[in-house]
Amino acid sequence: MKLHLVKCWLVVIFALLAADRASSQLVLEWYATTPSNENHEVRAIALTNSGKQMYVSDSYPDAVLVFRDEPSGTPIFTFGDPAWSSWVGPYGIDVATDGWVYLAVWAENDADHALWRCRADGKKLERLCGLPQSPRGIKAVGQGRNTVVYVSGTLGLVIRCVQTRPNEFEAEVLFESGVILNQQYVLPVNAQKTIYVSSWTLPGETPYDTPITKWDNQNGVWTRDEGFSVGYVPAGNVPSMICDRKEDALYFLHMEAYASDRKARIYKVNPQSGEEMAWIAVGSSIGSGGRGGIDISQHGEVFFAIKQGMVDGYYLSAIGKVIDMDFAKPGGAADSGGGAVPSAYVLHQNYPNPFNPSTTIEFALPQASFVTLKIYDLLGNEVATLVSEKLPAGRHQRVWEAKGLASGVYLYQLCAGELSQVRKMALLR
Repeated sequence: MKLHLVKCWLVVIFALLAADRASSQLVLEWYATTPSNENHEVRAIALTNSGKQMYVSDSYPDAVLVFRDEPSGTPIFTFGDPAWSSWVGPYGIDVATDGWVYLAVWAENDADHALWRCRADGKKLERLCGLPQSPRGIKAVGQGRNTVVYVSGTLGLVIRCVQTRPNEFEAEVLFESGVILNQQYVLPVNAQKTIYVSSWTLPGETPYDTPITKWDNQNGVWTRDEGFSVGYVPAGNVPSMICDRKEDALYFLHMEAYASDRKARIYKVNPQSGEEMAWIAVGSSIGSGGRGGIDISQHGEVFFAIKQGMVDGYYLSAIGKVIDMDFAKPGGAADSGGGAVPSAYVLHQNYPNPFNPSTTIEFALPQASFVTLKIYDLLGNEVATLVSEKLPAGRHQRVWEAKGLASGVYLYQLCAGELSQVRKMALLR
């Protein structure tokens, strides 16, 4: 396995992010890899208990990349197995409380889908048991001989794997969710009494009106909680979700379907009702399936990984960190000017960033204001005016099409009320 870096653009990106680190509540750390085909994409992310080491499953070459919690741009090591090949490898990944790393591995042949695990250093990689269906999500609960691993199948099965003897597990079907859209992920919480299942939501083709369903164990019988719904999000899929340590908030990564930029957002919701508590835009994902993952550190920082963009045949995979989501109040991810009135003027980081050829800029107004939003090059030349008018209070967004412009760093400035703020963005051709 060989990892290549798009070095010149990493220099630009890291400089751009460092300049915004002090003012932005979203910290992005970018990594660029060179794939051999279009199947290259990040699939999931998992943190160690300390949060200082990140495991990212990657589809080409099929391997697990391990990073430190710092913007180094390169993994500290990688690991995999010769049995893993293109489209055959780890989809779900999770770290148990005792430090073992568990992997749900999708195989080319149905008979070879399996649960694997290894030590934190990637060594002692071993196959534990077969799985009755091609896997997606995974969650390890407990530690040592009491570890129970839950796996979601792409055709609706929720699977539980229990250790029967040292280095051996046995898989059993817990229940069938009815989700058969080839995009299902699972998150068990509350001492195995509640399980969340996610799926695609496609207009007219989804079995549910919400991309996440909540299932409760009532005396050994799993039933769907009809009172839980996140049906307010746009059509798309949820490739990953996680509860915080106190289990008082559910976070999930959502990616829009049938949109040119496939907007990616992280939502924070009430784990009992699904009511929206906060959200934040983290970019746009490209490629089939909207792959990606999130995990949460012991300090409450939400890490995410998504396939973000493409430059000269190289896919850029982003690893980011959300410091604080409480500033992103409810109001509907698809709204532009709707929802709850913001309490302050805010100019958000554009997304995707880097971009080619279009990017979205979002801003918030606590009251009706005359607004100007302009784009400049690094020499101070104005290259575009996106807004020059009075707008109502609320959240707003504008899309900039950078047609005919050269690659490089550009500035965008918002002037509204008492706010005059400048941010940077990178156009990559």
